[in-house]
Amino acid sequence: MTRLAVGRGLLVAFVCCAALSPVTQQPSVAQFKASADLVVLDVSVLDRGRRPVTGLTADDFSVLEDEKSQPIMAFQEIRAPAADAETPKWMGRATADVQSNKTPDGRLILLYLDERTGSIDPFFSQTAKNVAHAFIDRLAPNDVAAVAFVLDHRGTQEFTTDRGRLHAAVETFAASPYVEVSVVRTMKDVAAHLGAIPERRKIIAYIGGGEPFDVAVLTAMDRASARPGEGPDSLRNFQQRDLYDRLLDLFRTAQRANVSIYTLDPIGLTVQKPNSSAGGPGDPSKEFLRILATNTGGRAIVNDNAPVAAVPAILGESAAYYLLGFRPIDLKTEGRFRRIQVKVNRPNVEIRARRGYVEAKPTVAGAPADGSVPEISLLPASEIRLDVCAIPIGPGPNGLNSVALAMSAVLSPRNGLGFEHVSVSYSVLDMGGRDRGNGRRDFVVTSQSSPAESSVHALALEHLAPGRYDVRVSATSVEGARRGELIADIQVPDFRKEPLSASGVIIEESPAPKALPVDALAAVVAGIPTTSRQFNPAGRVAASMQLYQGISTTRAMVTVKASITDRKDSVVFEAVERFDGSRFATGAVHYTLQLPLSQLSAGPHLLQFEISRPSSSVVRRQVQFEVR
Repeated sequence: MTRLAVGRGLLVAFVCCAALSPVTQQPSVAQFKASADLVVLDVSVLDRGRRPVTGLTADDFSVLEDEKSQPIMAFQEIRAPAADAETPKWMGRATADVQSNKTPDGRLILLYLDERTGSIDPFFSQTAKNVAHAFIDRLAPNDVAAVAFVLDHRGTQEFTTDRGRLHAAVETFAASPYVEVSVVRTMKDVAAHLGAIPERRKIIAYIGGGEPFDVAVLTAMDRASARPGEGPDSLRNFQQRDLYDRLLDLFRTAQRANVSIYTLDPIGLTVQKPNSSAGGPGDPSKEFLRILATNTGGRAIVNDNAPVAAVPAILGESAAYYLLGFRPIDLKTEGRFRRIQVKVNRPNVEIRARRGYVEAKPTVAGAPADGSVPEISLLPASEIRLDVCAIPIGPGPNGLNSVALAMSAVLSPRNGLGFEHVSVSYSVLDMGGRDRGNGRRDFVVTSQSSPAESSVHALALEHLAPGRYDVRVSATSVEGARRGELIADIQVPDFRKEPLSASGVIIEESPAPKALPVDALAAVVAGIPTTSRQFNPAGRVAASMQLYQGISTTRAMVTVKASITDRKDSVVFEAVERFDGSRFATGAVHYTLQLPLSQLSAGPHLLQFEISRPSSSVVRRQVQFEVR
């Protein structure tokens, strides 16, 4: 996965996409395949309780373009899997220490938080966080989500299934005074990149107060999208027409990319000021949010003091939907808005779909509608599965910190290949995009006659200053013509200054995996860290850490409390160990725990460490693992 800056402060990453097949003569079992000449719609059909209506076929729908009926050329019903009732609660907040490019094929949901507010309401920040947390808590098992911000990208989280990382990213949100930043331009860029991913429901959930857009421009846009043939004739000056074109460009890009934008205003219901439209029904910012959602098939939640309550309905109505494809006819005028109406032969239902699309020149699939070329494709390189564990170890040379990298590349068997040359490369980038370390490991993999997977294990040691970094990893097989890419993130603490700190957790399995170079971590780790988190109950697995007290800190007793929680959220193991302060006189203290695998039931578990000393904050480390 590769991080990409789009606009200001918005980061997107690689995700995998589902492959669908052509429509057949049996609509009930029809599959969908997009092509460059089709207009693709995703359509939600809701009953009176706003629950999705499922089981419809292509024959149940009709599509009108500018009031002319169009034949449906492709069709598929999509249903997101229901959440597993037995999923442990801790899984929603715990952060995985191993990051992988293995990504499911569910909905793509970008939570785009806008810190700007002209309101002095102290609840703005908390409401925005609550809305974002509500989305994350209600994601389906195969959903993939990301968190981004309008102003400050430091807390951004790329697309992932790791709920803990998503929640942590949301917690970095902080309100800011209003700053002129074009949300329209940024969302257009994001929609263009998401357009490279076909046949998936793509949602941008904008959580913010909107922009004080020109009312005349919003009115012209509303009129053009509601009535065929209407246009911005009422706009007379250059500035208004430029704003209109920018908004139209966003809708054109989102519509062609099949991206729905939902807008949720955390400010809530406001009182209209005398002689002003601010706060009232005609508030330009709120009208901007309404038109943004209406024209992309989303829904606007404005003037509502409880926007969190709308989240279940938003995710519910998008959990089951229909992909419809039709071939437009009689395209004549580039830039003209073509109105779309979707009807279904069922009574008492609500249909949610975008209002239309804007005629454009033929473009390469996934490219922006203006013909420009995206900086990088969002299509994944996941033919090789990558698992990466980046472990801050402790103080290193020249005032830096030692960081261990364990990287595994897993290859599925390929018939006809006797061997493969596999290269695993990595680079460590700081938040300014500067390269702070890189390397490459080369392997020869002998193909097996059995269907078993092959894997290689690469190790590296880097020295970094305290702070956050991206670790970009890629794997390439020349003979197999396949690649894998991943971006992991790591937070390196200041081991020398913090009163109490701990390394990352090092998981070692016996027998250890074969790795190159075998002595890469010998200076900082006794064994070889594994990226595997699936263990046999009869296996031997140890978890270890290095514990530190700052160089100017008075030495005190340190307590390590270890616990293991099972899939039923029951604590099934606890152990406490204490280290006298005198043991820190010569540096770090090494801590090791043998995992009691034979005592654990099959299924997922959470290993958690709480490290404490008097008058210091508790340091926590977590490892998710599974017993087969």
